[in-house]
Amino acid sequence: MGSIAKSRCSASDLSASSNIIAVTVKPGCPVIQNLVLSHPACHGFTASWNADDCVGLGLANYQLLIKKNGATSFVGYNVGSNNNATVNWLLPGVTYNVAVMSVVCNGATSGYSATQNITTSVCREAEEAEEVKANETAANREAITIYPNPAQGQFWVNIGSTDNREQTVKIELINQLGQTVQTNISGMNNGHLNELVNIPNRIAAGIYFGEDLNRRNGISQ
Repeated sequence: MGSIAKSRCSASDLSASSNIIAVTVKPGCPVIQNLVLSHPACHGFTASWNADDCVGLGLANYQLLIKKNGATSFVGYNVGSNNNATVNWLLPGVTYNVAVMSVVCNGATSGYSATQNITTSVCREAEEAEEVKANETAANREAITIYPNPAQGQFWVNIGSTDNREQTVKIELINQLGQTVQTNISGMNNGHLNELVNIPNRIAAGIYFGEDLNRRNGISQ
């Protein structure tokens, strides 16, 4: 791919083109292969997959994507940078569809892997009280990911929730003094929101907190 630059002196007056500079665009992250689900338990399972360095761009984390069989959309969970994860917050005796994708340090993502299915086991009667507690936790579970971090000018906020009702989400950027310097209000449908937040030029470089309702994550720019 080639790139040129021009300067604009007025609405119709442009300078001559600069020299053509060759730019190599790196390929996108490949789709992760060989997702394997194993060891089903009352509230989850174990997942593993082929490691991915995203064509040398530098992996930030993997997102495990989970939905009930028949549901319309996945909920994404940041499971770190290891190519395996243990899930322990699901409902017992339910079939789930699972996929995985990689997130790079610049915010790019791979496509979803091939979807695999797994059914959690049914808890024993002796675990009944624990099952009720797990159901309550799963009903209110919310995962939030902010990337890239550090950020330059903008960052993505990815929120996944097991609550599929329409919700209004307020995302606040808060400095280290506890002052809110920016607020974004967005709608979340089907338990998922992927929002690009632009950082105004007036905001000085430093460490800030991106806050969604009761969840807070640190981000620096």
